[in-house]
Amino acid sequence: MRMGRHPKVRKQASGMVICKPGRDNYRSLKGYRSVSLLSCMGKVVEEVATELLSEQAKRRGRLSDRQFRSRKGHSALDAEAIMVD
Repeated sequence: MRMGRHPKVRKQASGMVICKPGRDNYRSLKGYRSVSLLSCMGKVVEEVATELLSEQAKRRGRLSDRQFRSRKGHSALDAEAIMVD
């Protein structure tokens, strides 16, 4: 990660189209959903990178106290309490 190089195998994904459940008309594009399937190793690397970047931003004070999405210790109840207050 420090070198900024990522193997091509981790960048590749397989695309797939699946039917949305409960639709009665599959002649329209709205009846389908596209899904991107990544390799397991790519997901692990992505999770580790996300965790490292999040910790760096937190340590350097780059995130607002009102940032709740994808932050440990910041729940929807905390956001609701701020809104009510």
